[in-house]
Amino acid sequence: MVGADHGDTWLRSKDGRTLLVAVRLKGTDKERKQAAPGVVAARSAAPGLRLEPSGEVWANREIDETIERDLSRAEPLTAPVLFLARSGILSPEIYYKDIALPFVRMLGALDITEVTPAGQHAQEKIAAHMEEAAERAGRYRALGERLKRLATA
Repeated sequence: MVGADHGDTWLRSKDGRTLLVAVRLKGTDKERKQAAPGVVAARSAAPGLRLEPSGEVWANREIDETIERDLSRAEPLTAPVLFLARSGILSPEIYYKDIALPFVRMLGALDITEVTPAGQHAQEKIAAHMEEAAERAGRYRALGERLKRLATA
C-alpha cells in the first residue's frame, strides 16, 4: 500500500471509508494478466472490503475476456450462414463480400492487439477462414466468367 501509513490524506476519502491502494505487478504482460485475479481475490481476506480493480493490466484482461466471449457467441450465429456457403446454396462470392467481410470488419476482430493465446488462436482461425472464403469467392467468380464465355461462344 502506497502512502496510507505515511499520512497522505489524498489517498483516503474524506469519510475515511475509501482508500486508494496502488499495486504494481511485475513480470511480462501475460504474467501480470494471470496474476491480476489473485490480487482481486485477496479481498476475501478482509470481510466487508469492497475492491474495484482498474488500470492497464486489468483493462487489457477484461478486453481479452470480452473478445473471447464475443467470438464464442458469434460462432453459433455464423454457423448456418457458413453451412449455406459451403453447401453451395449461397454463392461463395456473396458470402465473402456481403456477409463475412463486413461482419469481421464490424467486430474489428483482426485489428485487436495484445490478446491472450486463446484470443490469438481465435484471430488466426478467423484470418484463415477469411483467406479461404476469399479464395473460394475468386474461384467462383472465375468459373462464372468461364461459363459466360462458353455460353456466348
